[in-house]
Amino acid sequence: NFWMTLALWVAYRYYQRYMTPFLRDSVAAPILKLYIREKRRRASALDTFTSALRFVGYALFFIGLVAIWAPGIGQWMLKTLGTVGLALFSFFVGIFTSGVLGNIIAYEVIRSTQPYKVGDFVKVGDTYGEVVYIDYIFTRIRSVKNELISVPHLLMLSREITNYSRRWNPIIHVDIPTQHEADPKEVEKILLSAVRKTEGLLNDGEHQPFVLVKEVKPAYVVYELNAYLDNPKELIKVRSSLLREALTALRKAGVEITSPTPILMTSKREKSK
Repeated sequence: NFWMTLALWVAYRYYQRYMTPFLRDSVAAPILKLYIREKRRRASALDTFTSALRFVGYALFFIGLVAIWAPGIGQWMLKTLGTVGLALFSFFVGIFTSGVLGNIIAYEVIRSTQPYKVGDFVKVGDTYGEVVYIDYIFTRIRSVKNELISVPHLLMLSREITNYSRRWNPIIHVDIPTQHEADPKEVEKILLSAVRKTEGLLNDGEHQPFVLVKEVKPAYVVYELNAYLDNPKELIKVRSSLLREALTALRKAGVEITSPTPILMTSKREKSK
């Protein structure tokens, strides 16, 4: 028992002096650096991890002493702790696999397919904004209202992603319902004039705006005004200005806008899922 206790003491000292610093500096520190960007929080988490390692060392040393000097109690304690430890290990592995690991795998999918990159203006679900940071767990988007939104990668892959920052210019379109009495050619002329008055839209070469008759209802006709956007990051502002100019021009020309209320549609863009 004496020699076994001595060997246990040597193993305990080796663990506290060499293994604990190794696990802290070579394993925990790099992982925490990936997920915690603030130095103060990272240092606090590292201190907590180090304390947990030391506690594990104390607990194992105590259990070893009991197992050496009281074999019956030691075997029962080891069996109980083994069962509890296995259950906890399975629990945390399940959480890690479904959460952290799942997001890391999703990050690799996003990195390889590149549906977006930092600096792109995107729409995810109902959120519009600029991608400002992509880490192993989250994609961070600064919305048009200057809100920093963190979206887990698993959620990004489960939603429709519209990227407005590709080489070509996206088309934004607005639905305008008017009465049957209004002359279609006159309505088209008025709506195209609204595009020319709206800053941020293209009106040259292959980027000519156009108007489509979308629907003919018993009480009204729905016209769809389409125009090419110059800067995708200005999508929300330009779309609002376009709608305002279109409504103003129609009212000045005496063209009545009927029910339903004009609906502002999403832009036509290449979409990736």
